[in-house]
Amino acid sequence: MKFVTKKIKLFILVLSVISADTLIGSELPNLKDSMILVDVRAEKDLIKMPPPLSKTSVYMPVVWYNLESGSNCVPFSLLSKFAFGGYISPSEMNDYQSLLASQDNRMGAIQNYGINLYPLPGYEIQKKGALESIFLEIDDYTGAIFNQDAFRMIFQGNTNYLGKTLDVGNNVVESWRTRTLKFNFRKSFNKIEISPSIQVGQCLNYTRIETQNMKLSSDAVGDEITFSGNAYSANSGYSFWGTGVGMQAGLMVYLKNVYQSSKSIYAFSFGVKNFGFYHISDVNVTSRNAVWKSDKTGLTPESWNESPTFNLKAVQINSSDLQFGTWFDRQGDSIKSKLNFVETVRKGTVMAPFTLFAKLYITPHTFISGISKQELTLKYVSIAGYLPQLSYWATSRANVTSIKGNFKFSFSYLFGLSLGGFDTYDINAGLIFNSMKIKGKTVLATIKLTGIESYFAPSQLHGAGVSVHLNYPLYFVNN
Repeated sequence: MKFVTKKIKLFILVLSVISADTLIGSELPNLKDSMILVDVRAEKDLIKMPPPLSKTSVYMPVVWYNLESGSNCVPFSLLSKFAFGGYISPSEMNDYQSLLASQDNRMGAIQNYGINLYPLPGYEIQKKGALESIFLEIDDYTGAIFNQDAFRMIFQGNTNYLGKTLDVGNNVVESWRTRTLKFNFRKSFNKIEISPSIQVGQCLNYTRIETQNMKLSSDAVGDEITFSGNAYSANSGYSFWGTGVGMQAGLMVYLKNVYQSSKSIYAFSFGVKNFGFYHISDVNVTSRNAVWKSDKTGLTPESWNESPTFNLKAVQINSSDLQFGTWFDRQGDSIKSKLNFVETVRKGTVMAPFTLFAKLYITPHTFISGISKQELTLKYVSIAGYLPQLSYWATSRANVTSIKGNFKFSFSYLFGLSLGGFDTYDINAGLIFNSMKIKGKTVLATIKLTGIESYFAPSQLHGAGVSVHLNYPLYFVNN
């Protein structure tokens, strides 16, 4: 994140002059007829496995890690370095920028990891309560919408484009890190279950960058630059103890057995996660031609002033100094005044990144060879560069059992396809192991890889992700 923030800051303050849930669910272990699992909790969402029976065993996450990344333009090799840092050679940068469209390039990453605080693994509850679980989670969101000339300006400067105009235009970059304590509840009504959640959170880091109608021109020898456009940067910096606090809520409505054929049962869910706000203080804001509230509240401009164009020439400085920017330190104050950048410390309330989702579950009456479960998910995350994502997952199971039944080993394999999100498409696969036991109870260990094509061709294909979950039967209930 430090890598991104430094680049963006350079973009606004210096380069403009110097450079002239995926499937959520787990397969079921082999059980006797009297102990069939009818719902499984593989991540943080309730996943149902009808039909309703006399006994219910619920699996919930103990620990988990999720990473989703993607782009519609730059390959995975650059995306990973953009998100986590790393050296990119000038030749690689030239190759990357040649892949971009002139407008509407997207890229980003979402990282989530957490631990279940209540109930503890192995803790049995004989009766369901309204409070079902408590999670502690960390979320990282990074997203960007940008054009080709903005990419050139940020990562290459205009040295390679002397005598040309970089039409930087309108761009958005935003980044979040949050820590939340989430309380999950559940209530059943015949064939409908409602699962609300409420959470309190800390914003550990917040950054947002916007540009409007920005242009940068230079002459062929690099001794004169013409600049115009508006921009602002808001950055809270990182604090382990938080730079802001907020509250969010979520709701999932699960419809059991909405349709039943002779072979399968269909269920449906929809809802929202993390819908709420953060109030953030001590945010450093740098802007050009932005109109703000005079009381230093609000983290986005109320409006924009007309953007004047100005020319900057080198005075008794050779062109190489101008191109490489060594002269900026000597004339920095003069340049800042001409650019009309204003620096303030502000506070304000902003919407937290939230998720909308809808899922269709298709489950056969009996588990037989072949596909044992299917899920179709539509998801949207409110972060820059993320488009609605449609994903399909199918689960199949393999079993190895001794003749007398003393030895049992079973696992499930998953495969699927995703369209949208940060990426254009992803081919997905995964495994669920149902054989481990702790205190005599089966543990579900799940690993899923999304965008597996990018692991094999990281310099050509766009995005990839990984999901690792450990699930344990937290309680057993007689209905």
